[in-house]
Amino acid sequence: MRVVLMRTKSSDRIAEAKLKFLTPNICMVLVEIDKCRNVTDAATKLGKAQSYISKQLSQLEDKVGSILFNRSSKGIEPTQEGEVLVRWAKYFVAGLTSAQEELDAVKAGNAGHINIGVGSVSAPVLLPRSLLAFREKHHNIKINIRHDTSDRLLSDLEDRNLDIVVARLPSFGLMEYETHKLADNEVKVVASKNHPLKEVKNISWKKLTEYDWIVPESDNTARIQLEHLLEEQGLKMPSGFIETMSLPVITSLVRKSNLITFYAQDVAEEVSKHEGLSILDFKLELKLEPICIIVRKNLILSHAMRELIETIKKTSNIIHNQR
Repeated sequence: MRVVLMRTKSSDRIAEAKLKFLTPNICMVLVEIDKCRNVTDAATKLGKAQSYISKQLSQLEDKVGSILFNRSSKGIEPTQEGEVLVRWAKYFVAGLTSAQEELDAVKAGNAGHINIGVGSVSAPVLLPRSLLAFREKHHNIKINIRHDTSDRLLSDLEDRNLDIVVARLPSFGLMEYETHKLADNEVKVVASKNHPLKEVKNISWKKLTEYDWIVPESDNTARIQLEHLLEEQGLKMPSGFIETMSLPVITSLVRKSNLITFYAQDVAEEVSKHEGLSILDFKLELKLEPICIIVRKNLILSHAMRELIETIKKTSNIIHNQR
């Protein structure tokens, strides 16, 4: 699912020409109307009279010279022009919210806050090590971490609910964002310490398919490539496979059974040291997108955010060079 909102030159010209009309109050009205898709509900949420919200919207449409929402008996839907202004209004409201949160943090004796989104491949090793190193110099910064799929994280980054995302770069690319590619990470096949294949050298595809697997959901890039590789060998995924992206669940199941799974190399090495698992002698050649630090383009980064980005880069290189 593509979550990045594509901007056209015409839409940007509209937004730039009309942004002077987007006061904080108008921005909050636009955001709430778009969320509720009903003027009455938006007025209730904002604690205003319906007539006030309707007047604000009508005046804005007069200034813009375009209808921003199409009205019908089922509610209202933003027009193309409305979508442009709603998007910019969301940015404005999110920016004000972030500014207030930073001010509150400073007043409370903190040095600000950072909202981080992390994908499964970076959550177990890269991000924890990076944050521990970062907190040695910035222990008074509030950090909020959200672990989710890349598409959901990018949606939150677009809406300014996140400041930084550390995840695999989507296959369709991210023209709307600034990306910092991190060190490549191979994929390793993992099983329990007592698995029958632990001591086997040069394991074949056929041997692997004699055991059930734990794999990501069917639309996951790694899962799709794994099934293609099996097809090339004239094989199919074992019928008793389990689908999940939960690392604790995967680790527990693999440790206590003959199930097989695969991890990024740094995660595989971590679980083999501390979770009673072993890396099997099999080269799984999945061509996955690189892990990246992703931020919004033209975002004015705080000193703390710049420091965090550099810390993640350095930590990634350290992990890569230790192999």
